[in-house]
Amino acid sequence: MRSNPLLINSQENVLEILVKPETIIYSIADDNGQVLLRQEVNILSGKSADIAVYEHFFNQPELQITSENTTIIFSNSQYQLVPSELFREQNMKLIFEVEHGALEDEYLKYLVLPKWSTHLVFAVPSKMMDFFKSKFPEAEIEHHVGNLLKRKIDKNTNAVWTYLRNDAMDLFVVKDNQLHLLSSFEVKTKEDICYFILNAYEQLQLDTEKYTLNVLSEDIVNKDVVELLESYISCVNH
Repeated sequence: MRSNPLLINSQENVLEILVKPETIIYSIADDNGQVLLRQEVNILSGKSADIAVYEHFFNQPELQITSENTTIIFSNSQYQLVPSELFREQNMKLIFEVEHGALEDEYLKYLVLPKWSTHLVFAVPSKMMDFFKSKFPEAEIEHHVGNLLKRKIDKNTNAVWTYLRNDAMDLFVVKDNQLHLLSSFEVKTKEDICYFILNAYEQLQLDTEKYTLNVLSEDIVNKDVVELLESYISCVNH
């Protein structure tokens, strides 16, 4: 990549790194939130991770941003919500592995979500995390589900939210100021998406005439998905 002089040596620029199972997306923005550069690169993050590739890639001049201005967001389905009154850091690995199986080449991190009186525990690739800790020691570590619960999901509104990812979806149901459901599913087709959403409505006895569905996406929402959902649910926001 050719160096961009507008991006180098600015103390105000902000770096956001989104780590997905098979790719990394990074974006650089100025202090007004204007995105200056965005790029997606295919870099493995699991057992096949090559730290030399990380070092080469993140040593680009454009990415020499102070760690205090860096946020690293992990996007995956390996997470677990634990009520804050029950959370114990020394027990989180045991409880996490009951649901997700034994960890392999992964660390556990957690976020406190006071708004929901809960802790979000999530897995991160150990090799990648070691690299990021050395490269950006003061970076803020986030999870995409935590970001949604903090910034998108309204605790005061009885509604359903779905967040569509590449081959997965996250489903949130809020009722009476409580999070009644948070689950993630692998999906391949629009019919898969519709099935899991309608199943949640049925299981929780939600009225499709009254309970709004809010469709969020990491990309542009597919209009075919929305049209299918609108044939079953009266109010679909996207």
